[in-house]
Amino acid sequence: MGSSFDYGDYYHLIPASGPLYTAPERLLNRSDAALQSGANLFSFTAPVGYGKSSFAAAVARRTGPRTLWLTLSEELTDAERLERDLYWSLHSGGWPVEDVENDPGLILSKAPPSAVCIDNLHLLGPSGSEYLARFLSYLPKTSLRIVCADEDHPLPLSRFRLEESLFELRSDDFSARLGEVLRLFEKSECGISEEDAGMLIRKTGGWWACIRLFVLAWRELDRIEQQRLLSGFKAKHTYVSKFISEEIDRRLSPAEREFMRQVSVCPAIHPSLGRELSERTPEETDELISSLRKRLLLIPHGNTWLRLPRMLREYYLGTMGREAKQTQHALAAAWFESVRLPDRARYHRSRSGISPLQKRETEILSLAARGLSNQEIGEKLFISTGTVKWHMNRILEKIDCPNRTAAAEWARRRGYLT
Repeated sequence: MGSSFDYGDYYHLIPASGPLYTAPERLLNRSDAALQSGANLFSFTAPVGYGKSSFAAAVARRTGPRTLWLTLSEELTDAERLERDLYWSLHSGGWPVEDVENDPGLILSKAPPSAVCIDNLHLLGPSGSEYLARFLSYLPKTSLRIVCADEDHPLPLSRFRLEESLFELRSDDFSARLGEVLRLFEKSECGISEEDAGMLIRKTGGWWACIRLFVLAWRELDRIEQQRLLSGFKAKHTYVSKFISEEIDRRLSPAEREFMRQVSVCPAIHPSLGRELSERTPEETDELISSLRKRLLLIPHGNTWLRLPRMLREYYLGTMGREAKQTQHALAAAWFESVRLPDRARYHRSRSGISPLQKRETEILSLAARGLSNQEIGEKLFISTGTVKWHMNRILEKIDCPNRTAAAEWARRRGYLT
């Protein structure tokens, strides 16, 4: 089988650490503790750009000198192709596999590696997952198994979890911490204050890829330009926008992409709000939400709510035109009103381009804006002064303004006054 190999070493050799990568000490300590407690399957799951593969390589190097590494490709989905690639990884790693017809797992059971790492596990199909589960079961308990995936993967983990031999890290674990970001800037030879580093973490949600892209732009600027970059740093920045487009957006189906765009007007969504914003059936919406949760692009936010990571929300919000945004805000406002969440309804109504004021309220506020008193407004509209006061209180409550002057200015800026 050795003579038929035509795969590049990129997929089969443990990746080298980048010049600016430092494995987080807090995660290395947790990994060491897990190994000492008997864990022998490490599962690292996070969207692309969180540093999980680099961290897996760092962990593998700490376990010993002999690591079997396989990065799955998009073409690899079944058991037959997986077996062929495992043979090539054995060959690249120095195991004597020429003219050997044994299962790769049997080969390794006789010459155990210190670690086996399968990267991009989410690309594996059902037959490949079954084969991989059998392959990993051949390995002795002294060999560490590491699997990395951009989304929830198909490999069954229940048995390892029950045996307390499973150690898991997910997006929140890999998200950048303040000290780690400061060290990254030090290694890049371009300093940053703790306050600015904290702001960068909040803007990116701790997504390492976005932070590193920020560093690339930051170190080329002077101090004034750096502050301008930080204050305005969003997903529309050229580097970040291109990264999301190439690594996230292109992998989504048209329906998933459109759903992400439609819900991006809300910081958080409930499944029923997702149905209103997407105008899809409950079944269609639930299927999309399930798929995006599996991809870790919709994150649990409380018991029943979900949210998009901040940079993704900014990215998809930026792909909509003004009228499309206003339409989605109007749908969100109506939903929040129906579930009696007036503050959130008011927020979306103010961005929908649709006035929250009824016809009579608009008439009263227009007259008040001209300086008429309550009595003068009442005489002009043939209603009592008490009724004018009641309407004015309703207006102030609806648009959250302290007085009629502020309310008139609010309505004037939005073009609601007659």
